Amino acid sequence: MYFNRNKVLSYNASLNFIVLKRGYGKSWTLKDLAISDFIKSGAKTIWLRRYKPELRKAITKFLPDIVDNYQDHKLEIKGKAVFIDGKEAISFFTLSEAQDLKSMSFLGYKYLIYDEFIVEGGAKRYIADECDVFCSLLSTVFRDRPIKAFLLGNKVKSVTPYNIYFNLPNFDDVKFIKDRSTLVYAKDNDGVIEDNYAKSDLDKVLKGTKYYDYAMANATLNDSSAFIEKRPKDLKTNLVLNISGVDVGMFFDTNSSKIYFDIKCDKTIRAKYTLNKENMAESYMLLSKQFPMYKIIKNSYVNGRVFFNDIKTKTIVQELLDFIV
Repeated sequence: MYFNRNKVLSYNASLNFIVLKRGYGKSWTLKDLAISDFIKSGAKTIWLRRYKPELRKAITKFLPDIVDNYQDHKLEIKGKAVFIDGKEAISFFTLSEAQDLKSMSFLGYKYLIYDEFIVEGGAKRYIADECDVFCSLLSTVFRDRPIKAFLLGNKVKSVTPYNIYFNLPNFDDVKFIKDRSTLVYAKDNDGVIEDNYAKSDLDKVLKGTKYYDYAMANATLNDSSAFIEKRPKDLKTNLVLNISGVDVGMFFDTNSSKIYFDIKCDKTIRAKYTLNKENMAESYMLLSKQFPMYKIIKNSYVNGRVFFNDIKTKTIVQELLDFIV
């Protein structure tokens, strides 16, 4: 089942966060929008991925599942672009190369589609200051023209650095923020199992697992309320960690031997660290495995002594914990 893009377009939002279960046709539907709009009006599209290896895979898979829908037109890949009837229609870029695009002219481009903007774990990470870089790219591409950007993500998390940066609600419902022309579209047939899955072997095998709820019913895969606990108000910020561009405070409670993490913290302290060597901004040091606090955090985590002030903080800090364990 594909989601109905007309619902999204009806809000006429400039910034559209589309966060739905895997296999719900997000990428295909936006590809179809880009192709059909070019044929109709000549409007061009930027198709964005985070890193070059992701982009190379995306390019090879871009046309095979949609080309049969446009048999009256010639669709082909040349280099890093889709050509339709001999004219460049969709250009592929990575967010990691955004700084190199500032001198380019993007006149004639109507859409920017950022595919898989949510990091799902493993070795993948957000780039340094990603949200700043994304905003800079919006400025480069659209300048003073109307913005029409779509950020597509699988619903593995309800909170990401983008929620915090843009002050967005969790990705678990539909919310149109009219005064900021921003749409969060994260609910479509929640709890409803599509007919083609309902009686399949996949339905039987996965039923009862959290992946079933994610893949079939649009529940978040990685969010959990475990270890959410409000930190004592009298604790002072021991250090600040910059994780995926977000400053998070660490608080150590000597009475309970618990470590608390909280986005709300004293960001003026001198003890500030980052995970990313590419994000060595002034006043930040690189978090090293030789750093004593690194070992304390690791030992506390594996012994169940690390707590988070809220789910937003937990989602951000999980990247740190995946890194150190």
